[in-house]
Amino acid sequence: TKVSALVGEEITFNFFSADVDGDTVRYELSFADTISEIYQTNFVAQGVTQNKAYTYQVAGNHCAKVRAVDSKGSYSPY
Repeated sequence: TKVSALVGEEITFNFFSADVDGDTVRYELSFADTISEIYQTNFVAQGVTQNKAYTYQVAGNHCAKVRAVDSKGSYSPY
């Protein structure tokens, strides 16, 4: 997802996925800021909407990414 943000601007991302086997899933998010940290959620039931607020420290256009990882280790592309 492309995001345009100001310094200190908080943006909330909403995401969910469906797992073909019905496994629980967690999410890995990258906010494409100067911080290379990957945020991980806890495992939740597939199909449940999750959200994460993030405050950008650098103004500009960013490409936030998310992928789902199921409880058996399978994952979607970013």
